[in-house]
Amino acid sequence: MPGVGSAFATMDVVLGDVNPSARLPITFPMIENEEGMTEEQYPGLNDGMNVTYSETWSFGYRHYHEHKLEPRYWFGEGLSYSTFDMEKAKLSQDDGSVKVKFTISNTGKVDGATVPQLYLRLPQECDVPMWMLKKFDKISLKAGEQKNVEWELKDRDLSVWDADEDEWVKCKGDATARLAWNSRMEDEDRLDDLNLKID
Repeated sequence: MPGVGSAFATMDVVLGDVNPSARLPITFPMIENEEGMTEEQYPGLNDGMNVTYSETWSFGYRHYHEHKLEPRYWFGEGLSYSTFDMEKAKLSQDDGSVKVKFTISNTGKVDGATVPQLYLRLPQECDVPMWMLKKFDKISLKAGEQKNVEWELKDRDLSVWDADEDEWVKCKGDATARLAWNSRMEDEDRLDDLNLKID
């Protein structure tokens, strides 16, 4: 998504003056309208006064998960001149607090930044059977450096919107957290899933 300074930014990356660390904010499809959106789902078309969200939660990277499709580029993907690793992932629950801790390392020879991401699959009882991004952070690391990261999942992270109650309602049951580098979440070096019980 270039702007007026894109030529200078591109040359900084090409010449190696800057180590790229940005991540894609959207999923790029293989073909136009790969999600199959209809005119009824867009406001203002055909004199439409209402919008029909028939896709429910299945949009963006979730659509590709649900239909087992491969987009051109996944949400959250990015490039770097360095390499990074995540390890020692642990999940703890204490007095209603849910925390995820892990260690991130720059295993390459170039200083840089990366963006670890935490996705959560809520209990099936919530009728939201899809992975959803809950936490992320841009972390700068010198070559060979390690940092410990801790994220706390708030009640809002463990909830879904209840239209009847007109509020966020905490899901209860068995959930799964997954650390990943992007929304594909199937990297060969991905850590094991972390299980949690939502009360």
